[in-house]
Amino acid sequence: MYLYHLFIRCNRRSVKEAIHKKCNLIVAHQPIIFGGLKKINGKNYVEITVITAIKNDIAIYAIHTNLDNVIDGVSGKMAKMPGLKNVSVLPSSRGLHFCEIKLPGAH
Repeated sequence: MYLYHLFIRCNRRSVKEAIHKKCNLIVAHQPIIFGGLKKINGKNYVEITVITAIKNDIAIYAIHTNLDNVIDGVSGKMAKMPGLKNVSVLPSSRGLHFCEIKLPGAH
């Protein structure tokens, strides 16, 4: 059984809170790892946070791009802010999703 906790971003504080609440899954919008890791040896903030999660059997699931794959997601909302019209999500291509924005008067 998974006990999970929801966070906006995964960081040291969220991992410590998950440990305290005995959760084994963190669901976060913003991931802790953006550019990949070649080593996990505890030399920086990201590595220390990942090591802490691993040592405490906590999985981290970041849904940043998942929220962007829907018209009411982050990218869709940002596209609508300046008043863009006819905003839509492009069909999947090899498992990737893109957002298409049609600017008025653009070809």
